Amino acid sequence: LQGRLQPGVCGGVEAGEQLGEGTGLLDDPSPQRGPWLGATLGPTLRAFVLPGLAIVLDVDAVVSIVRPGFEVLDGAIHTPNVVAPRIALGLELHLPRG
Repeated sequence: LQGRLQPGVCGGVEAGEQLGEGTGLLDDPSPQRGPWLGATLGPTLRAFVLPGLAIVLDVDAVVSIVRPGFEVLDGAIHTPNVVAPRIALGLELHLPRG
């Protein structure tokens, strides 16, 4: 198996938008939006199953840098966690150079 398993570390930055919409007995259940920004860092493991094809496992900590919250009548009802775990499994294709 030597050369077929490659451990490593992966990090990144993610950005997006969080959307929430109230329901029920609210006077104004209109959708609310807010920006989200986070950083990721964690170990990764590649297992090459064929030449140029690997199964990749990532285990990351996601840290929220900008995180919107949602309120009803001036009371917070949801605020994203500051740190959250994430596990991803996927395929990676390595194309020949040149």
